[in-house]
Amino acid sequence: MRDLAETNTVPTAGIEVNEARTGKAWRVISAPPKVADWEGRQVMCIYPLENGMGTIEAYRALTITSSGITKHLRTETCECCSVSMRIRIQAPKDKFLKRFFFVEEAER
Repeated sequence: MRDLAETNTVPTAGIEVNEARTGKAWRVISAPPKVADWEGRQVMCIYPLENGMGTIEAYRALTITSSGITKHLRTETCECCSVSMRIRIQAPKDKFLKRFFFVEEAER
């Protein structure tokens, strides 16, 4: 496993990373070439994200619920308080990929 919290870099495909909040293991994968194919995929953010409701810490897994120039991201529901945050990112593909990387659950 690799702790990336201090590097703030996009990891290369194939390595495993731990989610900041839960410690769940994820494997880094390559981004699908078409943005239209991103919907339903899991990503991790390199930097903390903020909106008017709160902050999502860095290296938290998010699900892309809608893709295009504007991407809609959703966190998993918190086990203790049942809250799920949503955030909207308006950025072209290249800028998005400098801040997020695609992951899938690692098999244990």
